[in-house]
Amino acid sequence: MFKSKQLNEIIFLRPVLIVGVIIGHCFAIYSGAWENTIGIESVYFYQFLNPFFIHLGAFVMVSGYLFAYKKDKYLASSTWNFIFMKFKRIYFPCFIFSILYIVILQPELLVDVKTVIANLLKGTGHLWFLPVIFANFCLLKIFQPMIDRLPITSFICSLALLVVVRVLDITFLNVVFHYLPFIILGYLLYGKTNIIEKYSLLLLFLWFCVFIVYLFDVNRIVSIPLIGTFSSFLAGIALLGVALKISRNYTPIKFVNKLNDECYGAYIFQQIIIMLILYHTPLYLYCSTYFLPWVIAVISISLSFLCSKLLLMTKVGKFLIG
Repeated sequence: MFKSKQLNEIIFLRPVLIVGVIIGHCFAIYSGAWENTIGIESVYFYQFLNPFFIHLGAFVMVSGYLFAYKKDKYLASSTWNFIFMKFKRIYFPCFIFSILYIVILQPELLVDVKTVIANLLKGTGHLWFLPVIFANFCLLKIFQPMIDRLPITSFICSLALLVVVRVLDITFLNVVFHYLPFIILGYLLYGKTNIIEKYSLLLLFLWFCVFIVYLFDVNRIVSIPLIGTFSSFLAGIALLGVALKISRNYTPIKFVNKLNDECYGAYIFQQIIIMLILYHTPLYLYCSTYFLPWVIAVISISLSFLCSKLLLMTKVGKFLIG
């Protein structure tokens, strides 16, 4: 029998991670991740909030955790069936919404067919994450037998691959293998709830300490990619532990369940909404630079989940993000 119920800890955790991504993107223009073509006044501390809030490694970790939860179901499926299922769930929506992204935010690209095709394949804007997580799901499915036999060795090998590919600097593989240790770690963490809960607060404290080091390392003595990876490991495990603690004592209410269902769509819509507000409305002229990202965050969080909710009310939406 396959497990049918959802994991309460993931229902609690996923909306928190999505809201973190949205807030982080609202500060991207202050960190230099997005171009400041509208002359927004910089705020020193705000440049650190973009990497503080966004932990995509934690999302990939959750994916590995869920893979382990549905292990029996996936074992009964052939590798090709699994890949097709994930393609339909992850990569196909990437094509569709990449077109939407280009039409709304980068219409100038439509004159070059090769550029459009390249953007569809790699994912436009923030949608780059979808092909990456699709590739990691495929790798986890392929190497699952080896990971089951040699869990620690497999995790160490994934870290070694991360370093090797980063040195070789192969663009797409660099990103894919950056997240491979996260999905393997998530897979290995499933079933170890007592250990995760026990050390979750300690890991949260360590995560905060790493952020402080990053904050005051003005000369960038510490490698940003290295500290970013370590920070994401800490954040992912710590937040999962906190979610486990909450789920042990509380059951998600209907509102939280709905938010969880709408997270995929909210991720897809959020950057489009933020960029439209930031670059295509005069809001920045009427709002203090100190309040601007917070105002945009409130608006974009609300609109992202609303757009997702409305899309899920249609048959097409259920097929794409349901």
